[in-house]
Amino acid sequence: MSWLRRRLQSQAGFTLIETIIVMEILAIIMSVAVPELIGFRDRANKRAAAADVRNAVLDAENYALDPTKGNGNYKNMTVAALATVNPGLKLDNVVVSTDYTTYCLQKTVAGYTSLVVRGSRATNGGSLVRGTGRPRSRSKHSSAMELSRLRLQTVRQGDGFTLIEVLIVLVVVGILLAIAVPAYSGLTDRADKRAAEHDLRTALPAAEAFFVDNDTYVGLGNGVKKNPPGIASYDSALEATVGTGAKGKPTATTYCLNATAGSTTISVAGPAPLAWYTKKNCAGTAAADAP
Repeated sequence: MSWLRRRLQSQAGFTLIETIIVMEILAIIMSVAVPELIGFRDRANKRAAAADVRNAVLDAENYALDPTKGNGNYKNMTVAALATVNPGLKLDNVVVSTDYTTYCLQKTVAGYTSLVVRGSRATNGGSLVRGTGRPRSRSKHSSAMELSRLRLQTVRQGDGFTLIEVLIVLVVVGILLAIAVPAYSGLTDRADKRAAEHDLRTALPAAEAFFVDNDTYVGLGNGVKKNPPGIASYDSALEATVGTGAKGKPTATTYCLNATAGSTTISVAGPAPLAWYTKKNCAGTAAADAP
């Protein structure tokens, strides 16, 4: 510390090697932070597209069941037609087979496309393709390379940088970090919420299938070997869990599902119209839209 104090009190500029060390440390920090920030944004977009098409599956099935609309099939089912079932629908395209028994729903968010195929002729009840879209054009170390190139262009041969010059650089980097870190945290939170929402929407068809078979939601949280088998017997890959407690426990006509992604937990109460909660077991204040 005494060496640093004497160095700061000195009128001489920083040497080339001292400045290079500072810039290398900053370059390493940026090369780690920037790709992670971009990665979270990409994953959030993929989750958003997947959640939108998963949500639209229930609307498509309700359309087919409605005698005034599909009347048992998917004839004339379009984005506009589904919007009459759910005004909050978020879809880009709907394609229906010529025999009106199978359909494809598509949604693109920031270049990433998700589509789901469902119906009587869809293999294994349908398939979901996520994350198709443009690849990232930046390499992992592009930020470090750019900073290094800038540093080499500005280094003066045989002369050190002055204290004021180094302070200006540090202030600029500090401003950039002050902008980037909150944005990074915000993207992380939104990505977790989208992931949890996706898990809940994925579980909704299984919950409704349980009700069709048992005419009640009681027992929705049962294991696959109990009678009746619970929600996991309809889709073994589900990440959502069935609620418990006074508000979360399934009843004959209602149910609650929980999902956790990262540090975020949200829940949804069904059946439609769905009610969304920012706490586990449908506790707190309900909202019509996912958080």
